[in-house]
Amino acid sequence: MFELEARIKAWRSELVRAGLNQPERLNELESHLREEIETLVSSGLKEADAFNPAVSRLGSSAQIQTEFQKIKGRSWLPLTIVLGLVVSMLSIVLFVALREIAAGNLSLLFAHVVSLTAGCCAGLITGVLGICYFCWRLFGNLTPTRLQPTRRALLFLNYLSTGLIATGFILGMLWARKNLGRFFGGDPREIGGLCVTAWFIATAIVQQFFRISDRKAMLMCISGNIVIILGWFGANMFTALQSYGFGTQWLFELLLGVHLIALLLGFIPADSLPLRTPRTPKTESYV
Repeated sequence: MFELEARIKAWRSELVRAGLNQPERLNELESHLREEIETLVSSGLKEADAFNPAVSRLGSSAQIQTEFQKIKGRSWLPLTIVLGLVVSMLSIVLFVALREIAAGNLSLLFAHVVSLTAGCCAGLITGVLGICYFCWRLFGNLTPTRLQPTRRALLFLNYLSTGLIATGFILGMLWARKNLGRFFGGDPREIGGLCVTAWFIATAIVQQFFRISDRKAMLMCISGNIVIILGWFGANMFTALQSYGFGTQWLFELLLGVHLIALLLGFIPADSLPLRTPRTPKTESYV
């Protein structure tokens, strides 16, 4: 009788004997193996028939070890660009905050706006990384080892977005209590902010305490962008206060459409993608 967990445990042991004994790397590779099995099962194979092809796609233990050594220190280009954008954004936010402090203009409302805006922008930039991932995935040339730094960066970016968004939301509640006499009044923007905050807190918890594949993590990033678009931009379109008006409705719809298309791409099994290059299990491994 085929026992998937026992076979995966034996596969991990083989990797350890080959020199891959770092728990983080083993967990990442196991996550990719399970995703490959899931993809093959979704195409009609049984688990017993899907295990060996999935292992072949990742490569032998010696090939995986060679891959890690070959690309050690290299990063994925979209990740480098995204991190550069985040650093630039944080530098601008810090400059503006210091300028306002020096001028004596720092207020609770200003801190709320800056924190929430920075958090949402960081979240949107992280979602762009998810879109790049699925566009890149169309051609099938991403390896588990190439994406190793991406997993760590993704966790950091989600923590950053969550912290800034939650801080901005709390500051907004304090400002409302001080100036309007209530913490939460049910305004569309307040409801939108609450939804965005709740989503990013949930995302941070899932990525911290649950082992999920890169594909699922990227799906969560794109979903986070959709939540921001609906909760931040969308809420302003349904309120008389500070409405963006009809002039930007096309931009709202365009952004939402692009993210929905990317989200749908993420749910398509890798082998079903028409532009994806054929895999060669003996020489390459893809996710």
